Amino acid sequence: MNRRSADSSGRDHQPAEQGGLANSPGMRMRACAVCENGGRAARALAYAKVGRHLVECVNCGFTYVPVAPGAAAQTHAARDGRLLLGDRLLNWLDRATCWRRFMFSPLEPYEILNKLGPDSGNVVDVGCHRDNLRLISRRFSIYGLEAFPAFSVRTRTEATQSGATVLSTTAAEGLSRFPDRSLAGVVLHSHLERDPDARSVVELLGQKLRFDGLAVLKLANYGSLNRRFMGKRWYKFNFPEYLNYFRKRDISALASHFGLEASFPFMLSLPTDDNFIAILKPTIPIEIY
Repeated sequence: MNRRSADSSGRDHQPAEQGGLANSPGMRMRACAVCENGGRAARALAYAKVGRHLVECVNCGFTYVPVAPGAAAQTHAARDGRLLLGDRLLNWLDRATCWRRFMFSPLEPYEILNKLGPDSGNVVDVGCHRDNLRLISRRFSIYGLEAFPAFSVRTRTEATQSGATVLSTTAAEGLSRFPDRSLAGVVLHSHLERDPDARSVVELLGQKLRFDGLAVLKLANYGSLNRRFMGKRWYKFNFPEYLNYFRKRDISALASHFGLEASFPFMLSLPTDDNFIAILKPTIPIEIY
């Protein structure tokens, strides 16, 4: 008989030592992206549904998918299509009330960069989201990073309108090509939750951003009221695509490890929104003042 324990927030856990996913032999487990605590020490959350396995770091509380992406994709493919009628009705209700996510007119990440970024310099759009390459201010030299060759062909076509340079590479590998302190800005629109190497990406932001530069991130809001209400039926539990689930305190802690300070514009980070905006800026060393 499996016993379950509840933490102070009322969420159910199944301890890993009882033979859950986080203790399966021969499986490559991911460590926590925030504090690097070992994956096998994480607690399995009671969201194991349609292949949706999540764990919570026992050290910092960060929530993530513990299995390497390849294994997660196989699990998803094997179990996809098993939604019950009740799940489908709740998913329909979630989509039908999506107006709650747009109660205000939020700025998109590229708009924040255009408004708050330096006067000029190199800017990187990670993932080449929608029309970012075309809409980022022309005062910048624009680069796009796209990990999937099929998508990068489309992106290159769009980039001709902006003069952007598109590199077919992962976020970490692409950012590493730039000299330290050479980037005026980086845009990550719904990317970090998908990246299996999210910690390295944030570490590179800390190295590559100029002291007057900024990174603008749009992230799925694991701390949202809707996530708490929908539970395991929350629409952002999108597997195997989503691997990391950030709250504001998670991205703040991760950023601080690498000399970055996180801020959250109030109207762009409301608890009623399933997404939030984080602005990361380098902490300027005191000797520079």
